[in-house]
Amino acid sequence: MTCRKGSSLAQLTGFELSGSYESQHLFKLKSDLRNKLKATNLSMIMSDPNFLIACWVRIRPNKGSLSAVFDGSIGGIRKSWFRETAEKVRNGGYKFQVAREKPVQKVNSDKLCHLTTLSSKDKIVQEAVRFLLELIFEPSFKNSSYGWRPDRGCLVTLKDIRVKCHNCS
Repeated sequence: MTCRKGSSLAQLTGFELSGSYESQHLFKLKSDLRNKLKATNLSMIMSDPNFLIACWVRIRPNKGSLSAVFDGSIGGIRKSWFRETAEKVRNGGYKFQVAREKPVQKVNSDKLCHLTTLSSKDKIVQEAVRFLLELIFEPSFKNSSYGWRPDRGCLVTLKDIRVKCHNCS
């Protein structure tokens, strides 16, 4: 199988890695959403190990880090973790770990702020949930909504304001 994200490319045999996950369940979900039907197969998608791998590929911090290590892991996460987590998600038994909190000194100040860090594995599951929620609810947002949407950041907002308010004084 081949994995591609940006300019990185890697291959593994017998274990699918793909940043663009496709399956019959995802195809059915997209078809149902296009036809204005209720999304019914989310647990089947979430409980697919290959879907979790695709989510990991989307969020991994180092684009060149996708490699099979000799100990049977992919970028430090064992292949069995994806299968076990998919099973836990299917059974409703996945538990998120407690976030780590680290005090950090603010720049030019004596005050401390707290930096909260999630585990990498929890981030994978959160990306899976985010992907599915975005797929379902993104079409229902107004075009004038810019917050936390794909391809709709601050720069796009400012550009649209300049275009729409060009003749305003």
